[in-house]
Amino acid sequence: MTGDGYPVTLNSFLESMDSFRAVTEKNMLAVAVSGGADSIALCRLAHEWGSGRDIDVVGLTVDHKLRDSSKAEALQVSAWLNAFGMKHYTLSWADGIEYSKKAQSMQSVAREARYNLLCEWCNNNNVSVILMGHHADDQVETFLYRLIRGSGIDGLSAMEPAIVRSGVNILRPLLNFSKSELVATCDRFSQPFIEDPSNIDHKYARVRIRKLIAEFDKEGLSLDRLINTIGHIKRAKSAITHFVDEIIEDHVIYHENGSLSIPLQVFLHSPTEVALRLLARCLMIVGKKGYTTRFKSLMNLYQELCREGRSARTLHGCKISCKNKEVLICVENINV
Repeated sequence: MTGDGYPVTLNSFLESMDSFRAVTEKNMLAVAVSGGADSIALCRLAHEWGSGRDIDVVGLTVDHKLRDSSKAEALQVSAWLNAFGMKHYTLSWADGIEYSKKAQSMQSVAREARYNLLCEWCNNNNVSVILMGHHADDQVETFLYRLIRGSGIDGLSAMEPAIVRSGVNILRPLLNFSKSELVATCDRFSQPFIEDPSNIDHKYARVRIRKLIAEFDKEGLSLDRLINTIGHIKRAKSAITHFVDEIIEDHVIYHENGSLSIPLQVFLHSPTEVALRLLARCLMIVGKKGYTTRFKSLMNLYQELCREGRSARTLHGCKISCKNKEVLICVENINV
């Protein structure tokens, strides 16, 4: 990261965007903008970046209807973006008013709705890339939140800089920049932004975690050190994924009915973490699911495969059985 409190320069932003060059060489991309300092700074930087490349950058705001002021805030964001020559569209979440009455899990439901609306707009308008304003502070908050929940390597790797959702490339070019740098960037442009009141509401876990980060910093556990730790975990995850990919390429046999098989010895002779990830990937492939099963269930299945007298199991919409020293994974309702 660059030094705290200094604005993000165009050159620094260019370096970040260069890592996404394969998918950003289009004539249009979108920026998700709530009106906060992070997303507003991203709009200013992306607009500058796009202007030098003949790329049209548009802003998308989701009006969640969770606060009485949300419509006015969306209009304010539109006015700010239009003032420096950036197109803006507001997407409304029809169910937001109902969810505003339910504090429990409201943020996670709203987050899912936001992604759905953004991806739907992009698909309908032939836009394949959307930029998100997540920054280094968000990354650390995600890491600590998942650490508290007992996550494994995947969860502790926090947010990826690039993912694909519903056919849309979701990019996070600000993960190496701090919140204070983005506020300073807004100051550089003399750009106002909206302060979200939920950012200081202690009923939300992220707000409480934010307070913990300030205490950690006093003890020498700085934002930079936490970011470095996340980097170490990401590299470990990448190494394990590499070995799992190799095993799948070399040993997995795919069958016409959608099932697959793999030698039992591959599971027995692989390190436990590699075997668990291999098993999880195979279940996702056969079950056609974009997420893994719960770790406890996965570990129970792996332990069953490792013991004598193995019995057939069902998990993640799949049936798992052993026959002739092969592990067979098929869709649960298919007879083989």
